[in-house]
This record gives sequence, C-alpha cells and structure tokens, in this order.
Amino acid sequence: MPVPVVAISAHSAVKNVTNIVLDHATAVEQALAHLVALGHRRIAFMRGPHAIPDSEIRWKAIQKVARAMRLAIDPALVIRIDAAGWSMKHNYHPMAPEIGYKPMQALLERTRDFTAIFCFNDIAAIGAIRALKDAGLSVPGDVSVVGFDDIQSAEYATPSLTTVASRSSRWPPRRAGAARAHRRQQQGPAHRNRHGPGADRPRVHRPRPQLATRTVPHPFAIFPANGWEATDV
Repeated sequence: MPVPVVAISAHSAVKNVTNIVLDHATAVEQALAHLVALGHRRIAFMRGPHAIPDSEIRWKAIQKVARAMRLAIDPALVIRIDAAGWSMKHNYHPMAPEIGYKPMQALLERTRDFTAIFCFNDIAAIGAIRALKDAGLSVPGDVSVVGFDDIQSAEYATPSLTTVASRSSRWPPRRAGAARAHRRQQQGPAHRNRHGPGADRPRVHRPRPQLATRTVPHPFAIFPANGWEATDV
C-alpha cells in the first residue's frame, strides 16, 4: 500500500502525491499591479538561484504578466542570486540578507535608472534595502521594494516590507491546504476508488497568494481579501 505523501513547492507529477504549489501568476500580477499603480515603470527584478525550481517558474510568470500589462523588462535591470549566494561554502548562510545585498550592490554600481525592485524573497529584499540605503538612496522614497514570502521579520524590517504572502509558517492557508491534502491521502484507496478511474492520479493544490502592503509613499489600491481562496486542479 503506498504511503500518503504531501509535497510543498514540488512540481513533479507522481502518483499518490499531492503537490501544494503557489499560484505564481497571481502572485506576480498582484506585485506588479501594485508597483504600476504607484507609477513605477522602470522596475528591476532579482531572480532566484538556479538551484530552486520556483526561480524559473516565477520568472516565466513575471515575463508573461509583464507582457500582458505592456510593462517592458529591461535586461540591464535583471539581477540574480547566484550560486555563491546560495551556498554556505562561500562563508555566508543562504538565508542571510547578503544574498540580496550583493546583487543589489552590483546593480547600483552599473545604474540607478530604476524606481522599484521586485525581489525573489523577503530575505533578499531586506538585503537589497540595506544596499540601497548604503548607496544613499531612500526606501521607499527613491526606490520601492517588494519581497516574496511574507516572513515574520518582513513586518519589522526598516521600513516594513511590502511582500507577497506565500509559504510563511504563519500563513493560515498553507497549514489548511496541507492538512486538507493530507486528509485526502489518509482516506486511502477505498475512498479514492469511490471517485472513479484516475482518482489516484497526481493532484495539485494551489492556495492563492495575498499581497501584504506596508510602507508606501502614497495611497494605493488594496487587493481584496478573497485572494486567500484556493483552487484544486
């Protein structure tokens, strides 16, 4: 009898495994719509490291959403958390703000022709904010910063970080979605067979993200709370 498995942020279709994955397209749409509503057009992007599958999936979502919004992505404003920034072999922890500080610092050495940056995660965003401040720039006065994950420290960063809530342990839908998927798996073959042929096929549960807006230079549109709804496919 197969062991019930629930995988978070997994993207492989495996029989009897329920994958819980983020709706990257909606997450990106919320973040970019927020920045565009604030008047930003020159937006920099900090991509995730090659080692994380979500990096490429989210980047594709960014490109697709930007095209739909007619928002140009300047390759000169695209930076990336490199392999060195994601390995403890290089004298700093992969979840330290330095993973965002160094790429942001390198971008600032090349150009300051941007007014916002969308970072791969909150840790990187906090590092980017420090690099911007060290360069004499104000956040959000000169540059707006949006993170991803809504970790607990995001609210207490200086300034508080606007971010897309996704995998944080304090995000209720994550726990609810995992529990729901786990219950389905625990119900076993007898339950799944009642649902007809193909009931054992891989399942995907997609909790909807929510933009947590905090420090902004002027009023903006608040995204509806129904972003917490989840869909199954």
